[in-house]
Amino acid sequence: FRMRRRKGGFLWMLMRTVLLISPAGHPYRMVGAYTDITELKLTHEQIRHQEEAYQLALAATGSGVWDWNLYQDDFFMQAALPDLGDEQNTSNKIRGFMWQLHPDDREYFWQQVRTKVLSKADSFPLEFRMRGPDEAVRMMFGNAVVTYSADGNLIRLLGSYNDVTRLKDAEESYRLALEASQDGIRDWHLRTNKIFFSDRFYPMLD
Repeated sequence: FRMRRRKGGFLWMLMRTVLLISPAGHPYRMVGAYTDITELKLTHEQIRHQEEAYQLALAATGSGVWDWNLYQDDFFMQAALPDLGDEQNTSNKIRGFMWQLHPDDREYFWQQVRTKVLSKADSFPLEFRMRGPDEAVRMMFGNAVVTYSADGNLIRLLGSYNDVTRLKDAEESYRLALEASQDGIRDWHLRTNKIFFSDRFYPMLD
């Protein structure tokens, strides 16, 4: 609770109380100790505001995050899309995340992770599919960051991911349109000076 200061303002107090009871079972005395926890409460309040700001920023980006602390065997995930499951899942370690991975992508996902960890990569991209309770499938693309101990052992894996389903669908539609077209297609990125010609273009030169 808070108590008023003589010079104005309030301070937070933590009170511990011992209740003394007579042999007959009647309380007859209470002894209490007070601890000033104002700085601790202010620190907790700052952390809470930072967490709120982080959650809002994360919601604005539409990204999901996962954090696997292998040293403490602790796993946290916040889903990018509510229909993929609970928005926050801190229960049962990594099983919830593994369930949301598409069955055909689970081995591939960990193969990507193992390859990069064995090469001592600090960060690397990840591509995988996730499924929701209604079996809806989403294409995900993200990045992972790896933390190692001083002796080179893996400690922690952190990742973020975004839904790129629409982008993948658009790429597939574009590819099918190219295959169906009788025209040769040129795509010139002026900033990078990279030029793409469709397969149909080259036979036209024969």
